[in-house]
Amino acid sequence: MRSGENARQTMERYFSWGGRNMEEDLRLFNAIPGGVVVMSDDLCLMARAVGVDARGILILFPEQTDELVNCNAWMIHFMAGDLESLPAHVPHYNSYPFVCYVRGGRFDARMRIIPIHRFSSSLKPSRGD
Repeated sequence: MRSGENARQTMERYFSWGGRNMEEDLRLFNAIPGGVVVMSDDLCLMARAVGVDARGILILFPEQTDELVNCNAWMIHFMAGDLESLPAHVPHYNSYPFVCYVRGGRFDARMRIIPIHRFSSSLKPSRGD
């Protein structure tokens, strides 16, 4: 996030840059089974439950939901803000053993799959307090 920018503003900037329609994606994630949407000034999140054994296209594109069974991961479509507040917004965030995400967008669009415990450790403060 840029200095002085909240999570909602970061999300709006990302969608403007990325060429997807934010309102359509929000509706989609609210409608699909296993979809999670958090929209606040401190945290914005769009994620959904997926099976990591599914073909990549089914995981990457939220419009492709018909073949997703045996969910064992969260696919994070977008997340910005105070990650430490995630458990307060989504208490069941650690209900699957894996987290999937794509980072880098246009330049490095490989999907990463990491264990939930590695993701959870990134939610803890890294400062010395």
